[in-house]
Amino acid sequence: VTGVQTCALPIWLFAWTFAFAISCTVVNVGVGGAIALLVNNPRLPGRLIFRAFLILPWALPFTIAVVAWRGVLNTDFGAINAILSSLGLGRPDWLNDPNLAKLCLVAVNGWFSFPYFMVLILSILQAIPGDLYEVAEIDGANAWERFIHITIPSLRPALAPLIVVQFAFQFNNASFVYALTNGQPPSLDISGRGETDILTSYLFSQVRNSENFGQMAALGTLIFIIIIVLSLFNMRFTGAFREAK
Repeated sequence: VTGVQTCALPIWLFAWTFAFAISCTVVNVGVGGAIALLVNNPRLPGRLIFRAFLILPWALPFTIAVVAWRGVLNTDFGAINAILSSLGLGRPDWLNDPNLAKLCLVAVNGWFSFPYFMVLILSILQAIPGDLYEVAEIDGANAWERFIHITIPSLRPALAPLIVVQFAFQFNNASFVYALTNGQPPSLDISGRGETDILTSYLFSQVRNSENFGQMAALGTLIFIIIIVLSLFNMRFTGAFREAK
């Protein structure tokens, strides 16, 4: 392996790993928050049924759900392609096309994770005193202004540190990548990485399948440093371990 290829490997892996972690965090928090706002509306009919139904992805066993998603995304026999084919839209190769496989990783990750943020944000929304919205409405604030000036400031203190934690978790989420795509499809270079591998899943596969322990040890150290930096940032951001005055 040439020096250029050796340097290019971490760059591409870092780029995709950060893109994966950021995309998953945005989707999970965004979808969870949007659904929480929807089911928090007292005028929504059957909202208790919606809550129970939407929490199911969080309650299902991880392994069973991933196997089910692999079946749903199967090119030849999957439910999604059966519907698309019946509409004359072809059969996309979801898990073997590099771009589609990455899209599937983010989408399925969102399906697994949005209930957590839905429940979390819903609990914060229900703790906001209703009087604040009533007073703001009397003062002439519209729904958007009430959302910006009351809802968002109420969510920020509890949600911001959890977003950092979520990013760190997704950055390290090798088990999910391994279970859904196993890092596949393979890349065209000679590094042995898959197109959907993130740093930790690539490290795991290479430790099992190669003897390049020096490079893997260096990569593991970099991952450790990144997680430490994120943890320190989170502790400073939240004021954890700060002595009360």
